[in-house]
Amino acid sequence: MKNRQINHNSPSVVVPGCISNPERRFNGGFTLIELIVTMAIIGILAVIAIPAFSTFTRGSIISTQSSDLIAAVNLARSEAVRRGAGRVVVCPGNVGGSDCAAVNWDQGWIVFVDQDNDASVDGGEVVLRVFEPLSGGSSMLLDSGDIGTYISFTADGSPRLINGNPASGSIELTVDTRNVCLALNVTGRLSVSKEACP
Repeated sequence: MKNRQINHNSPSVVVPGCISNPERRFNGGFTLIELIVTMAIIGILAVIAIPAFSTFTRGSIISTQSSDLIAAVNLARSEAVRRGAGRVVVCPGNVGGSDCAAVNWDQGWIVFVDQDNDASVDGGEVVLRVFEPLSGGSSMLLDSGDIGTYISFTADGSPRLINGNPASGSIELTVDTRNVCLALNVTGRLSVSKEACP
């Protein structure tokens, strides 16, 4: 095979032993087929990932909200013991978080020092913390026992009603089909289970 001379003025270079097509030029980019395949793969992955992400989000919401309620109960109990007298109360908050509401725990809750033992925020009583309303389609139900409208702790750390009787009960937090049950016993301890309250 004879080598041809290379003409440096020509637009294409001929290399010995190679067939060259001067009309074929490669541009950077993707073909239509490559784009369609890539979009199909992205679509399939999105269909798989979105429900899993939604489940993760609901789990995160219920975990955060149950942790907030546990923190409120633990704060009330520890403050009652630390102060050594009187009573510290957790109750459902009104919209502004300045007083106890009837029974709607979905609007958040407050922890306060109840100096006159009436389970209501009065002038001069110290509000220790205000917790935000529930979010993400959550609901809270205090469904058994004595703790429907408030949870109150005395200086010995035990939950008591304003009449002095021991209090106990359970609180069920729900997001879609996920449940968390917080059970408060007469000693003031909370137990947590990831299911509906019995």
